[in-house]
Amino acid sequence: MLDLDGLELNGVGFGGEVEGLRFLGPSESGAFDYPSKGLQLEVDSSGLLEGLVVSLRSGVNLGTLPPGSVKQFSGHVRLNGRDLAPHELRNESDFVAAWGDPYWRDMDEDEILMFFEFGSGEVQVELTPEGVPQILLVTPEPLMADPTQREAYGVTASWPPPGLGSAA
Repeated sequence: MLDLDGLELNGVGFGGEVEGLRFLGPSESGAFDYPSKGLQLEVDSSGLLEGLVVSLRSGVNLGTLPPGSVKQFSGHVRLNGRDLAPHELRNESDFVAAWGDPYWRDMDEDEILMFFEFGSGEVQVELTPEGVPQILLVTPEPLMADPTQREAYGVTASWPPPGLGSAA
């Protein structure tokens, strides 16, 4: 279960030991990659969870994994108290209805990116140009906290977003 309300994977949050995720089995690539489960973990040298990438559709490109090798996430996604199968997340409005407008929305010919900021991290939603959700990137260190990244994305919104505290 990917709990987007608590930013946890099966009860393991950021800074938690990936040992708690051993049910995933051995990594399929040696680097905490599970393409057959639609999941990629970011883990520090101490074995603590630093982030994760989740495929909401089969066949998406996920980091360095071979194209076409990634399957749809095999678990459920908790969003605003609702447990959903990945295919039930159909469009941008599913996320906006749950969380409100994103901090920033970026669009080019290849994708739409929505950045949702929370006190405990950031969720990036990658969608097709048609608005179909493809990938979720969940991290405790918001990309948008970096002024260089905000400039690169042409962000005009102030940082931090209201309710998040002081600037990073």
